[in-house]
Amino acid sequence: MAQSAATANQMCGGRFRLGIGPSHKPVMKMYGVDFDRPISHLGEYIEIVKTLLSTGQVQHKGDRFKVMGFLDVKDGGNPPVLLSALKEQMCQLAGRHADGVLPWLAPPSYVKEFITPNVAAGAAAAGRDAPPIIAEIPAVLETDFDRVREVVNADLGIYPQMPSTRHLRAHGRGPLARGSVEGLDRRHDQRRRPWGDRDVLAARARSTSDAGADEVACSSRRRRRQEPGGPR
Repeated sequence: MAQSAATANQMCGGRFRLGIGPSHKPVMKMYGVDFDRPISHLGEYIEIVKTLLSTGQVQHKGDRFKVMGFLDVKDGGNPPVLLSALKEQMCQLAGRHADGVLPWLAPPSYVKEFITPNVAAGAAAAGRDAPPIIAEIPAVLETDFDRVREVVNADLGIYPQMPSTRHLRAHGRGPLARGSVEGLDRRHDQRRRPWGDRDVLAARARSTSDAGADEVACSSRRRRRQEPGGPR
């Protein structure tokens, strides 16, 4: 991972940022990776990757990884390592070690009440400044709710089954209204995955920034209309 990140950073003139995260237990199981202690697993992982990127070499002996290695990339620089985080311990881990925090699907209220204080607590425990919070918001540039439902059905159908997004639902802020894409309703889904015209999406980005996000990464999708006799 560090070798790939250094290569990408060299190729794009030092503008690359590496984002990593814990993934989900069902996904990790597919790859045969033990997921019983994701915090300690990712804690060692990010330490190894950051050491390799900052010094070009690493000697690490921990509970999960025993690594001795070096990078072989000329002018790879030291790209920042960002950590995806939603739950308390993962936010604190990001505060302690990451160069940035990537909450996914978190509405402004969750960023303000949960993400920001836990990241700050982790940073304080490590004696460092809190890393920037880069909120990732999937959005639909569409005013027809039936079309919005189609996009969400295609893009977010798996997330109601994932532990992290179930955690959001337990706080009344899940990505889907009633745990399935068929349960979407107009009022609730606006808080989870904003949809509407450009002004609505811009207002959501501003509210997320006001809630404590240092940066908002808004991936906007628009459901293309079927043209008669033409491609979709």
